[in-house]
Amino acid sequence: DGIDTNAIVFKKKNRKNPRRFLVLIMPGNPGVCEFYYEFARLLFEHSSQRDDIVVVSHAGHCGRDIENNATFSLQDQIKHKLVVLDQLSDSESNLCREFDIEPASDDSPFILLGHSIGAYINMKLYLAKPQLPIKTIVNLFPTFRNLYDGLVPAVRLAVQPGMRQIFACILHYAPT
Repeated sequence: DGIDTNAIVFKKKNRKNPRRFLVLIMPGNPGVCEFYYEFARLLFEHSSQRDDIVVVSHAGHCGRDIENNATFSLQDQIKHKLVVLDQLSDSESNLCREFDIEPASDDSPFILLGHSIGAYINMKLYLAKPQLPIKTIVNLFPTFRNLYDGLVPAVRLAVQPGMRQIFACILHYAPT
C-alpha cells in the first residue's frame, strides 16, 4: 500500500514439521515493533519455535513517513493492517515471500494478538474479514472505545479540565 512498515519476524525453525499458527502482533503505543521485540521473542521460545510470529509497526511510525511528518488516523491504521492481513493470507503475496513464511490457512490459522489500541484494531480486522482463518484473538490491556469510560471516578475527576491543575498542585506539595 506504499506505506513504510517495519516488522519483526520470528520464523518456525523446523521447516519439516507444519506450523501450528501464524501469530500477528498488533502494537499499542508506541506503534513501533521494536518495542515488542522481547515479548515476541519470549512468545516464540515458549511456542517451542513451532509458530511464525510477526510484529507489524503502525503506519507512520517508521521510515520516510516519520521524515515527512505523515499522519494516519485510526481508520488509516485499520486499513493498513487489513492490507497486511490480506497479504499474510495470500500464497502469492510479496510479503510472505519477503518474510519467508507460509501464508495463514485453515491448517495454520492466525492468532491475532493486540496490545491496547492494537486490540481494538484486531477486533475491527475480524469484523471486516471474518472469512480469514483466524483461530483466536488475544487482547492485552485492550482499548475498545474510550479509555475515559474505564477510569475509576476519582481519576475521572482528576483529569477534568481545570481539575488537573488543582490535583497537580496537591500532589506537588504532598509529603513523600
